[in-house]
Amino acid sequence: MLSPIANSNIIHRVAKVIWGSGTGTGVFVDYRDTMYFITAYHVVKGIKDGHLLTIMPHTGKEVTVTVRIVCMSPDADYIVFTFDEFAGQLPLANLPVHLDLEFTLTQEALYVGYPKGLVMTGGDGQGIPKTLPLFKQGIISALDSSDPADQFILLDSAGNAGFSGGPIFVVEKQLAAGGGITHLIGIVLANLRDDETGNYLFAYARSIKQITDHLVQDHK
Repeated sequence: MLSPIANSNIIHRVAKVIWGSGTGTGVFVDYRDTMYFITAYHVVKGIKDGHLLTIMPHTGKEVTVTVRIVCMSPDADYIVFTFDEFAGQLPLANLPVHLDLEFTLTQEALYVGYPKGLVMTGGDGQGIPKTLPLFKQGIISALDSSDPADQFILLDSAGNAGFSGGPIFVVEKQLAAGGGITHLIGIVLANLRDDETGNYLFAYARSIKQITDHLVQDHK
């Protein structure tokens, strides 16, 4: 059973990304009446317009799509696609981007991804998908927006290989039933390790605002 926060709308919009021998995560996002697919650039490094990309949505079936690159930044490690294969296939509520939403240090955040080498399955015939990503939780440990071209978020949470490109959410307000209203704030780029132990310590993420600013600039 899914909670009001970990809802089927979020899970339906998160997909596993397969490019060459590597895997990652991506998310379908609605912005200005258009649906985009966002992931980390390093997950699909070298991809070009017209290339074929394999993604695995909630159905658990791999789908090959022809990509059209809308914008990308190899340095900032994100890329935005559109493709026609999923047109009309996500009839759920929008997954909006709220650029005016303020989030702060120590605020709890959720992030979602498909860990490499692990597949979780579910489904009860009531809209819960067959292939489930993992949900993880942490606090916003650091924010840096001093450089508009390099805004990042650091989560105090140990990530997994395969989460790169996955979405990060915060809950705008708690509801009486224990749920809340979730908003997309960023995209996971990497999981930072301890140099001595090799253990994952933090999830490093790109602010969604930087990505949407790039979208706006490219569509002027």
